[in-house]
Amino acid sequence: MTTVEQQQQLFDPEDGFIVTAAEDWSHFDNETFLRFYQPIVGSQAFSTFYGLMAFLKPQPVLADRQLQSLLLAQLNMGRQDITESLKRLEGVGMVRTFTKKDSIGRVQVYELQATMSPATLINDDLLSVLLLESVGEQAFDRLVNSASSYQLRGNPQLTEISHRFLDVFNIDQRSVTAPPSTLVTARQQLTTKQYHPLVTNDDDFDWPTLTQLLANQPITEDDLTNHRELIEVEHQLYGIDEPTMARFLIKSINLADNHIDTNALKKAIAQSYASVGQSIDDSGQNQSLVKDGGQLNADEQQLVAACRYYAPVEFLQQLKRQTGGYVTSKDRFVLQGLIEEGHLSKEVVNVLSWYVLISLDNATLPKGLVDTIANNWMKAGVQNASQALRQIQAFNKNGQKRAFSKRRPRQTGKRVVKEKMPEWTRETAKKTEKSSAQDIAKLRERIAKHNQRKGDAKS
Repeated sequence: MTTVEQQQQLFDPEDGFIVTAAEDWSHFDNETFLRFYQPIVGSQAFSTFYGLMAFLKPQPVLADRQLQSLLLAQLNMGRQDITESLKRLEGVGMVRTFTKKDSIGRVQVYELQATMSPATLINDDLLSVLLLESVGEQAFDRLVNSASSYQLRGNPQLTEISHRFLDVFNIDQRSVTAPPSTLVTARQQLTTKQYHPLVTNDDDFDWPTLTQLLANQPITEDDLTNHRELIEVEHQLYGIDEPTMARFLIKSINLADNHIDTNALKKAIAQSYASVGQSIDDSGQNQSLVKDGGQLNADEQQLVAACRYYAPVEFLQQLKRQTGGYVTSKDRFVLQGLIEEGHLSKEVVNVLSWYVLISLDNATLPKGLVDTIANNWMKAGVQNASQALRQIQAFNKNGQKRAFSKRRPRQTGKRVVKEKMPEWTRETAKKTEKSSAQDIAKLRERIAKHNQRKGDAKS
């Protein structure tokens, strides 16, 4: 992607803009947005939403557009910051963006959306996972309790005696079967809001195998179907295979009704992968690596093996742990965006994470930088980890790395590396350093232990 194309994708101050709101806007709740959405989208996106709200006027028309430079001034943000903020708001379903070019010029229409109710958000498979990862288990439990703070405790056996509509009101049946023209016109103007899913299904998860693994468990197929989106999300984020997912599902069964407890499932997975720290298993792959990565040295082939083996979040956790950092909610959001787009394979996404964090020495994954590299690799036809590494080599050989690094946002403070990085995570412009005999011995020992655990799990 050229520099001109990158600039065109940024927020353009010369475009016009209009702010509108969805038909259920009256359901927007400030406290819900603050407590449940802000930890997910971050402070800048949170401010951007209220900045847009300041321009919301009744009966908006395109002719009333204003220049987006006013919005920049209102928010006191740069083009890159507001672009990323809008993407995050769009990602969680709080803003829908439409565009049109007419005789006056290009106009952007930002349609503000109502918040979900706390209970609906907690039951949303994707948003609840991000919320749990952002605030932690204790704060998440407090939010869950607050969502039901006015409900009667103790689950008493009550009998409902509420009256129904027709028990109280009389209405002409003819008006129901043939509604008046006034009602017909009103219904045409106010369309029912449709739900826009935040993720797409992943077709590499073997559902028949999962069903078979759970055949002797109290979980029904209907229960699995009802929670399919949650299972897909967790699978995509963490690379959980069918046997492992089956074990998580069994642990999350609510013994009172034999149904899947979604909150228990999310917590179990989050806790498990928060402490994951296994090593690279490249046994049995060396032959294919040499064939596919003939121009890669042994250390780089080891890196390729790791990128092929791990799911993106798990691989990122490895990198962060070895550099003394931790995976932020923003990091997960960036990875989720790459996975949802589906243009890059998961092993290529892992190489991208390694390149940005280790080679370019970033503490986190800047979305603008990640998108730029991803687009460049897509344009170059990168399909696997070996090709991604060769693309990096070609990039460095052309002397572009130094200039590219200078364009990165300034990092505040210097990261402290708590332990020596394994050799497969080191890279220089000229060559990869050789592993010491001690490092190789440790690596082989960890691989052997990991293979033994995999064998025990399958038996």
